[in-house]
Amino acid sequence: MSVSSRRRTERDRGRRGRRRSRGQSVVELAVAVPVLVLLMMSVFNLTVLISDRLVAGYATREGARMAAQLGTGQGLTTTQVDQQVVQSVFASSLNLDFATITEVDIYHPSAADGSFQSTDPHDSYDGNGSTISQSYPVAGRGVTPPGEDSIGVRILWQYTPQTGAYSFTVALSEYTVMKEAPVIQ
Repeated sequence: MSVSSRRRTERDRGRRGRRRSRGQSVVELAVAVPVLVLLMMSVFNLTVLISDRLVAGYATREGARMAAQLGTGQGLTTTQVDQQVVQSVFASSLNLDFATITEVDIYHPSAADGSFQSTDPHDSYDGNGSTISQSYPVAGRGVTPPGEDSIGVRILWQYTPQTGAYSFTVALSEYTVMKEAPVIQ
């Protein structure tokens, strides 16, 4: 074999190696891109979920604040007081991105941590503000110092991601409890 043919053979091997390397890069990119896109959409969904959870927490605090300030309603009916609380929750939750409120509960907590128990006296309203049940009348809400009752507001809400990569719905709840301290005029 001559020297020139050996050089040509080595040159041809180098070209084939570069072509193989380019093909390998394309295959690696084709495998990596879907994984990266899925990871980015997951991070986006998680970020929006956290943001919605903060808004839901704010909505429960505003509802509990309204319930604590209204107390016994000073001449208002239970439905009128509760509707003001529910409207406060809805107004505070306008910034929910991909979540919807399914239920609002106004309750007298019996648990030490203030969490909602199904046996607690409570008034429940659906996501439109319509009454589901009432068992916590304003007459039963103690606002006289030093025996003020605690009052809680809990919302049930659903988060549904909108990225389209995968579809699922997460049912969550948030609650806030405050001492009843009506504004006396």
